[in-house]
Amino acid sequence: MKVAVIIPSYQEADNIAFVVAGIDRGLDKLRRIFPRLEAAIINVDNSSPDKTSRVFLAEPTRFKKLSFQTKGCPGKGKNLIFFLKKSLKQYDYFITLDADLKSLKPDWINKLLTPFLNDNQCDFVWPLYKRSRFEGSTTNHFARPFIKALFGYDIRQPIAGDFAFSRRLAGQIMSQRLPKTAYRYGIDILFSIRAMQSARHAYQIDLGNKIHKPSFSKLETMFPQIVLAAVQAISSGPRSGHSPQIFNTIASGGISADKIFRHHEQAKMILIRHLKILSKQIDRSVWLDDSIKIKVKSALANKSLDSGLWSLILASWLARFVKESPVSSKAADELLSFFAFRAVSFWNEARQCTAVETERVINCQTRQIDKLVNKKYVLLSSHRSSSRA
Repeated sequence: MKVAVIIPSYQEADNIAFVVAGIDRGLDKLRRIFPRLEAAIINVDNSSPDKTSRVFLAEPTRFKKLSFQTKGCPGKGKNLIFFLKKSLKQYDYFITLDADLKSLKPDWINKLLTPFLNDNQCDFVWPLYKRSRFEGSTTNHFARPFIKALFGYDIRQPIAGDFAFSRRLAGQIMSQRLPKTAYRYGIDILFSIRAMQSARHAYQIDLGNKIHKPSFSKLETMFPQIVLAAVQAISSGPRSGHSPQIFNTIASGGISADKIFRHHEQAKMILIRHLKILSKQIDRSVWLDDSIKIKVKSALANKSLDSGLWSLILASWLARFVKESPVSSKAADELLSFFAFRAVSFWNEARQCTAVETERVINCQTRQIDKLVNKKYVLLSSHRSSSRA
């Protein structure tokens, strides 16, 4: 069994040694169980000015390390795609882990690989995490309900940066046209969608807590790219009604108990900025019914967008744009202000809630969007064959 553990990176010199050390310990533990394990730890770096690759190579390991450099604009997808184009046939299984992880434990390696070792039909593994209620906004309000509505499966972390996949699935992905946004932040949602379309078996594996560097500052950049990559992946992928068999481990919940709102002041500025944009944009949003526009205007006055209204907005957007080909970046950008409004509203709500209550809101919102899309708009029959839990 040959395994590649890939760490795409940009400007992570202060953290990559920790990630490498954890991977190496995890692989060493796994080799005691599977002596024939062959593995390499790979860093694909966007030519970071802080010399991330130098720190990577300097960290002592039991397993071999390989370092690659990409040029031009930074992009996680660019790095992962570069490595797969170069080395796909050399490995049986792949794990990709974010370079900014603070909570990586050696047993993550075993947990991510075990489904492949026990099931020769396994093609993909998603993580299940406990995360801060102030993280994962694109996951909670877009990616998770998007996957549920289009495929019927509730994948809790479909844009997690840490996942595993088989050479079979990677080969299928790399043989198809890749959306431009997949070279940046759209790579994770692309892999999740292709897994829904082509995997034989897939798993969700509980990894415990996830802590990484705050991604809040990237929120407004990441969201349109992920949205566009998701819709482009749907329009460019197979429409065979394929249903993978998905297995879940028992998870203790998706939200951690932490209530510290570290970016509260920045959230206020985001809200002000996007309220102004929406006040001008709302009447031009032709994909929204007039009844929804009235509700949005009321929400603007109250400076709060609840889950019910967000569900109507997202379902309406999906009904309009999932079938369009090609989908313009303008369509994704137009959804951004509605999303930002919902994200900040959710953060403000979550400050007063327990972890269980917060997770319940997210779960109910996911189900509500799924119901609206598939009952009211009935547009997804070519992507999903039946509803899944």
